[in-house]
Amino acid sequence: MLIQSILSRLEPISPCQVSDHVFELYSERSVQNQDLGYVDRTQNHISFTLPLCDIDLTITQSLSQLSSSGSSTGFVCWSTSSKLVDWILGDKRCPFGPYFSSAQLDVLELGAGVGGICGSVLGPHSKRYVCSDQKLLLKLLRVNLEQNAPQTDIGVVELDWEYLPQGLENYYTATEPGNTPDLVLACDTIYNEYLIPFFLRALDSVMSHQTVCIVAVQMRDDITLEAFVSQTVEMEFDLYTVRQEDLSDQLSRGYVVYGITRSQS
Repeated sequence: MLIQSILSRLEPISPCQVSDHVFELYSERSVQNQDLGYVDRTQNHISFTLPLCDIDLTITQSLSQLSSSGSSTGFVCWSTSSKLVDWILGDKRCPFGPYFSSAQLDVLELGAGVGGICGSVLGPHSKRYVCSDQKLLLKLLRVNLEQNAPQTDIGVVELDWEYLPQGLENYYTATEPGNTPDLVLACDTIYNEYLIPFFLRALDSVMSHQTVCIVAVQMRDDITLEAFVSQTVEMEFDLYTVRQEDLSDQLSRGYVVYGITRSQS
């Protein structure tokens, strides 16, 4: 079974290993003077190429909205997304690559932001791909999906983790009632300790025992990361991490990629 084959290549994290896991991460993978992770914070229109996949992307972001009061970090592109999808499709070491070898995957992305990088790149390799985020980000998200994946029908729904019932209703309207995705994807969503319980409740609501969640994190604050790992293993989830030797060169320092499933025991 594909899911078991993928999980066998990951390293499980038990509750008693949380502190050691985080300590080892910051001892072995942290980068001095690491930037915050913007792709480019100098202009609203940016173009770049994914080096492993050789895929060109053109993104419209909003620096003015990022700076406005009550705004969202999702108004600009973050490099975690581009590095993750480039690794998934372009690096044979990636344990999750087989998921996209045939376009049979039902994918939900949480916290897609305006860039739509994951949807634009992975959507064409999926049976169904739904991007979700807060309402104020969706207009620009649609623009970027149409720009970079014009031949792919990618769903866009409002799903705010703090207002989960309405978000789930929106998701089920876009798919079908009770739909559970094969894969949940989240890039750089773990940066605010306050949001972690809401994020995990969203996972708990959409995942079945056959669902795998991929969470890619840029290593900034160790306290926030430890809170995420600790709270995840305290819930009815099994948590795994991708070994450093299986990550791309871009992800092997300053980043960590997790796999999450419902508890198999």
